[in-house]
Amino acid sequence: MLDDLLLILTGFVMVMIVLALLWGLCALVGWIFTHRPQAPVAQPAAPPPALPAASGPVAIPPAHVAAIGAAVASVLGGRARVLQIRAPVTPANPWPTLGRFSHFSGHHLRPGWGHARSLPDSSRGTP
Repeated sequence: MLDDLLLILTGFVMVMIVLALLWGLCALVGWIFTHRPQAPVAQPAAPPPALPAASGPVAIPPAHVAAIGAAVASVLGGRARVLQIRAPVTPANPWPTLGRFSHFSGHHLRPGWGHARSLPDSSRGTP
C-alpha cells in the first residue's frame, strides 16, 4: 500500500517539476522578446493618394451583359427576357462555400468499396 502511494506521489511530483520547467522556459522566452533592442522604425515616405469616391452604381461591362443574356437564352430556350442585371452589394465570402464543399466531399465513397449502407436480403439474391 505504501509502495503504491509512493509511486503515485513520485509521478505527481515529476509532472509538477516538468510543468514548472515548461512555465519557466515560456517566461524566459517572453522576457527575451520583450527586452531585446528594438530596430528603428522607418517612416513612410508619403501616404498614398486617396481614391476618388464612386458617384453612382458601377456599370456592368457590355461583354458581361451579352454573356448573361446568352446563358439565359441557352438555358431557357430563348423564351425569357433579361430585365435587370445588378452586381452584388458585397462580395461573396468564399469560406461557407469551401466548408460545404469539404463537408459534402466526404460523402463520396471510393470506387469499389461497395454500398454506403447494407442492402436488404431481397436485393442481394439471398433468401
